[in-house]
Amino acid sequence: MRKVQELLAELAEVFETQQAKVSDQRLQILSLQAELAQLKKASATSAASAWEVLGLDPGASAAEVQAAFRALSRRLHPDAPGGDAEAFQALVEARNTVLS
Repeated sequence: MRKVQELLAELAEVFETQQAKVSDQRLQILSLQAELAQLKKASATSAASAWEVLGLDPGASAAEVQAAFRALSRRLHPDAPGGDAEAFQALVEARNTVLS
């Protein structure tokens, strides 16, 4: 009987751990959704909005542009969890606009 109680306690602990992980993942998803909404609103057709999409101030160096692009593309790429093809395309266009 004691062994059963130990197993139940262990299962309860594993369950709580998994619930915490799911909660963290939900928060990450909500954060990404908010970021995606912002990126969708910001069109990359003009230089000013391109800087906004990248989250940089106008005049940032090419290295800063590339670093921002890489960081955002890890989250927005369509193959990434929670990625979005439309937002990723806006990011690519923003990078190209700023670097041209």
